Amino acid sequence: MNSIIAIVGRPNVGKSTLFNRIIGRRQAVVAEESGVTRDRHYADSDWAGRTFTLIDTGGMVENPSHPLEEAIRNQAEIAIQEADRVIFIVDVQAGVMPDDQAIAEVLRRGDKRIILAVNKADTAESEAGIHEFHRLGLGEPHPVSALRGRGVGDLLDSVFEDIPPDEIIIEDDSIKLAVVGRPNVGKSSLVNAFLNEDRHIVDSAPGTTRDSIDSKVKFYEREITLIDTAGLRRPARVKEAVEFFCNLRTGRALGRCDIALVLFEAPDNITNQDARIINQAVDRGKGVILLANKWDLLEKTSGTFNRFREEIARRLPNLGYLPMLTISASTKQRIHRVLQLSLEIMRNCQMRAATSELNDYLLSIIEKSPPPAIEGRYIRIKYAAQVSIQPTIFALHCNFPDLITVPYRRFLERKIREHYGFTGVPLKLKFLKK
Repeated sequence: MNSIIAIVGRPNVGKSTLFNRIIGRRQAVVAEESGVTRDRHYADSDWAGRTFTLIDTGGMVENPSHPLEEAIRNQAEIAIQEADRVIFIVDVQAGVMPDDQAIAEVLRRGDKRIILAVNKADTAESEAGIHEFHRLGLGEPHPVSALRGRGVGDLLDSVFEDIPPDEIIIEDDSIKLAVVGRPNVGKSSLVNAFLNEDRHIVDSAPGTTRDSIDSKVKFYEREITLIDTAGLRRPARVKEAVEFFCNLRTGRALGRCDIALVLFEAPDNITNQDARIINQAVDRGKGVILLANKWDLLEKTSGTFNRFREEIARRLPNLGYLPMLTISASTKQRIHRVLQLSLEIMRNCQMRAATSELNDYLLSIIEKSPPPAIEGRYIRIKYAAQVSIQPTIFALHCNFPDLITVPYRRFLERKIREHYGFTGVPLKLKFLKK
């Protein structure tokens, strides 16, 4: 199970620098001015056999004087609520500041394990000032230099000292369906609709993550695990924070599932946020089924469905291989078809194309329609093979892999789909030097 670790502190103490140092890449914006981190950043990482999700929050101030400062503080407080443990970062060069004391008071009132990181301790001499931070009442201060990386390993050892390395997960051959979507589109209602069919219930127990409930049903003798990404545990005061943590939880659910059931409201069609969730599932190589919920609320004529599908195709170009069902979680309209289609998509996710057949088929197409020459260089693709499932990846060996254009890549993907199907399954084509 991924732990959630939040980094909090007042402005300009090095939260984003520490975040970038831990995840090993420059994702959060770093600048010498307060208030740069207005949105929360998060990333998955690992340390000594433990996987975790790290959250970078905006700077907290004791008495917000601006609506933006208040919003940032509220978002940071929500991050604390959602986290399993918290890294509280302070500045050894500035000493204990009033905002540090105010944040420490908030943290002491909670029930989370707090790890106190004293930043900007770039040298052994600079560590002399860390002892004054004992008066924050948060245990032993850990000297670090987020900029130089000094002491960060010891800090992470302390963060995870009471968490054993990730254990090997017992094999579970159930089909895992993550029910994802924007808030209030009917995710829990859909799961409940499945579970209300008593003859299908296997069991219902807490899942492996704190923020979802895993439920199991049987359908045509196949066991299916439903991962419900329900809303936040307590009402959020900031709309942006709600969206952030919904995205965080969606990402965690997608990491565990075989197929994403992306739920959206039929009366709204596909919104920009729906499209982001769909693309997130596609980027992870998961099987995807689009579910237009509340279809019963839509006024319909003879051409309603076709116009609806055309609008989705317009908003999701190049994703025409994703199947869509119109359903109603409240009336249970077509929900059995969701499980039936999930079995079909799972078979597609596990499909393997025989190498000899793939080469006979694909190389003949390439010979008739070769990739365009770039700057006088002719690209020759000599061999193709499917190298993995879940995600489904094809490797194509050629002399100039960097010169393959996006249109030609899509042309080959389309030809593979015409021959093999792969409905509902994202395909990744990797071009390698022969």
